[in-house]
Amino acid sequence: MNFIKKSKKQIGLYLIAYLIVLIVCGVFQFFVNCHAEYSICLFETDNLNAIITTTSYVLTPLIAIIGFQSWREAENYKNSHKVIDAMLDITRNIQKKWHLSREYGDHSLFQDYYIKDVTNININQSDIDLFFPNAFKKIYEIYEEFNELKHLSIKLSIYQKKELKHLNTVILEAETQLHTTSKEIWNFHNTLVSKAFNSQLSILSNTEMDRLCQKFDRYCNQFMGNKGNNEKINYSEIIDDYVFNISTEIEDIAATL
Repeated sequence: MNFIKKSKKQIGLYLIAYLIVLIVCGVFQFFVNCHAEYSICLFETDNLNAIITTTSYVLTPLIAIIGFQSWREAENYKNSHKVIDAMLDITRNIQKKWHLSREYGDHSLFQDYYIKDVTNININQSDIDLFFPNAFKKIYEIYEEFNELKHLSIKLSIYQKKELKHLNTVILEAETQLHTTSKEIWNFHNTLVSKAFNSQLSILSNTEMDRLCQKFDRYCNQFMGNKGNNEKINYSEIIDDYVFNISTEIEDIAATL
């Protein structure tokens, strides 16, 4: 652990400084008080007692200071690992909930809209009112996980006594993508409402709506085919990439402790 290396270095520096002072004082005493004669200073009890007393005065607070610093560093090390473990758990929760936000079972308005040209399904206002609260709830639960992750990132930066810029950047990038998804779901909802009332003020085009169906619903994305000539996008893989970047940054920080 880094705090052990720091403690050894500090102890070494303190002792070297003390020995230098001790040698300088000894040389000064040898030439001034002892007149450069070993026989006078060799068994000088007062000098020996003075050295022992001074040494104890130096080493006692030194040991206390190093002990306190080692304890503090050990606590930071332990707390940092606890926070890192919690952050990795939250990252896994984000990945799980983000994927689950694209699962709607047997009934999905995204699927209904995507195949409406074939099935001639009419999506009315009651369908919209029943479906979308659950869609928004799923996104809100992911936001809660991100908020907890950012809180733990702040705690970790305090324990590490440094800004975790790279970690905060990848968290922000993932959260920004989630924010974009949230806005797109709202626009999808508003467009369906406009269509249900036969309004001409639809917010999104049919092409944009079809693309969002694939983004919001895994079944549309993976099993219902791709409309038009656009390249098919694997949205599940995009989610995994965002989560992987966060996990990698957290693990890199753990490796430096």
